Amino acid sequence: MVSQSGKRKNKRNKPASQTDAVSIKKTSKSEIFSQTFGFAGFFVVVHAISQFILLIARR
Repeated sequence: MVSQSGKRKNKRNKPASQTDAVSIKKTSKSEIFSQTFGFAGFFVVVHAISQFILLIARR
């Protein structure tokens, strides 16, 4: 009886682990997108500040 319940638990855990892996992949993709957009936004802000400083320096 104990071995049968253990096998049943393993069968139940396998699909759960698959769904967890899928969710992890989705979160990793969203994190990568957020990091790339965050880096791009940071670069744009730095570029704008540098251009503003150059304009002030020219005057």
